[in-house]
Amino acid sequence: ENIYCFAIDKKAPVLFRERFLALEKCLPNIVVAKAEYVFDDSGRNQNHAHLDCMRTLRSRKWEYAILMQNHDVMIKTHSEMTEILKIYGGANDVKATFCQNERCNESLERNLGKLN
Repeated sequence: ENIYCFAIDKKAPVLFRERFLALEKCLPNIVVAKAEYVFDDSGRNQNHAHLDCMRTLRSRKWEYAILMQNHDVMIKTHSEMTEILKIYGGANDVKATFCQNERCNESLERNLGKLN
């Protein structure tokens, strides 16, 4: 019922990558995203990895996507998560925070006309 997609950091050791690819071959619910990105502590490139995983999973049957990274750990059982997600009724639960200074260039204009 669960499908897990993993995006591997380009900096990961070869053995780490090989082990995940071996898991993908052995377990039908494990997928390794083909694209690799350089990740850092601030989450840089994580959105690209999540999108790649979701693109990879388009051909699979699934109802909910839970995006996790680094050391995120599920603290609810599968049944509890299913119940919570049904209560959401298709809504999205997103945590939004202020942009970290090192990731936002405050000198840039933010309007639709400047997006070219």
